[in-house]
Amino acid sequence: MNSDFHSDHLHPNPIKAIEAFTIPPRFALVRVITEAGESYGDITLESHTETVITLAHDIASFFIGKDANRITLAQEFLSHDFYSNSPVQRSVAAGIETALWDILGRRLQTPLYQLFGGLLHTKGLPYYRWVGGNVPEPDSAVEQALKVIEETNVCAIKLNACPAMGPIDVHGGIKQAREVAKALSEALPSHVSAAYDGHGRLKPPTARRLIDALRPYEPLFIEEPVEPAYEHELPAIRQMAGGIPIATGERMYCSSDFFRLAANKGVDILQPDMVHVGGIINLRRIASIADAAGIGIAPHCPLSAIAFMGIYQSMVTSRSAFLLECADGIHYNDQAAQELGENPWLFYIKNKEIFELGEDGLMAPPPGPGLGIDFDTEALQKGSKVPISWKRKSHYLKTGLLARS
Repeated sequence: MNSDFHSDHLHPNPIKAIEAFTIPPRFALVRVITEAGESYGDITLESHTETVITLAHDIASFFIGKDANRITLAQEFLSHDFYSNSPVQRSVAAGIETALWDILGRRLQTPLYQLFGGLLHTKGLPYYRWVGGNVPEPDSAVEQALKVIEETNVCAIKLNACPAMGPIDVHGGIKQAREVAKALSEALPSHVSAAYDGHGRLKPPTARRLIDALRPYEPLFIEEPVEPAYEHELPAIRQMAGGIPIATGERMYCSSDFFRLAANKGVDILQPDMVHVGGIINLRRIASIADAAGIGIAPHCPLSAIAFMGIYQSMVTSRSAFLLECADGIHYNDQAAQELGENPWLFYIKNKEIFELGEDGLMAPPPGPGLGIDFDTEALQKGSKVPISWKRKSHYLKTGLLARS
């Protein structure tokens, strides 16, 4: 290391400004500007875009003037804020922290995974893609799955397992789930697995019936079989699942939540959302819990490519990581693609090729510094002027009861 390089990276890098804006279809981003450069982070909290935008503006003063080399500033904010266990505060802190990591990596001219100790997954990691829409039907699920498989080299897909149901299914939701799983099991190539997301739509009795219905089709895993209020039921549900891996965690925000879940033997796969748990530092802490418990980690990420790359850079250094979630092509992108005239997940990224899967189904570690993304700032500016149109849809049972979505 020459003396100029050394002195440059010891030099403080004051934060000058923090801005927040939206891009289609439903993402909120921060732009962190420092004396030595700038970058972006994802602060999206689905359905609460204006809330996180407002909070980013409100808390900017905590960061402005401080040294951007201190990535732990985001952790300090969470300690400073009295109500920081909320996903609102944690999502904004995560976006700022992600941008700080990227700025530091660019200054050091090294990928983040190198700052985290270097690659364990030296060839990269696979990711899965969503198919089937919100409430899949057998024919459309198969059609979409085969299209994704043809266009990419994914080794797995994921879809919503079932429609919303009451405590006991009297309207055929379990039968519909079984028909979808059967159709996919007959249509998918042998090297592609299907995971099923309960999306917290089920009460414990119905979750048990769903698992029984899907068991013959060997799901890769069943995600969020019950809503978080019934987390205490997960050890029993996991036991009756008979070896089908149970995954959950997208609506848990503190590392202690994941520690408790792992200690109670209620889960096989932890699914923290890097944004909602407060950033890369906290995500890596949760990955250590998974490693210590001997279980897997497959982070939740229906968010932007920025969030995805923060997760990727972290997970290639984790022994418990085995699979990532990629939101490119997810169903809520369709309208945004029409408004933008291009792929809403990648439109502001110049080096789009870094997300491609190789013939081995792996996404190779990107060589670029920081997150590895080459941002198109003009495209981001253009996207910030397109109003976001996504709204969460309500789901009702046939009785008229508003159900969990």
